[in-house]
Amino acid sequence: MREVHYQQIVDAVADMCQRANYDLGEDVVNAFKSALETEVSETGKDVLLQLIENAEIASAERVPMCQDTGYVVFFCRTGTGLPHRRRQPL
Repeated sequence: MREVHYQQIVDAVADMCQRANYDLGEDVVNAFKSALETEVSETGKDVLLQLIENAEIASAERVPMCQDTGYVVFFCRTGTGLPHRRRQPL
């Protein structure tokens, strides 16, 4: 039976959370760009341009996007069929 060290889980979750903050999905960026082409309001165009620029900066500089002021809470389930260890054996 495969056994996973808990640090592998911690590292994978940390990586996913960071990527979610740095890299906006291409489909979302394309939707912003598409909306920009049809937006009639100058304010709306400014907001879309800011969102696009923000996504580019976040990806290039590896800093979190600023689109929301919330925080993330999540639960990670590994199931009973995947034993995990907190420490390496001596």
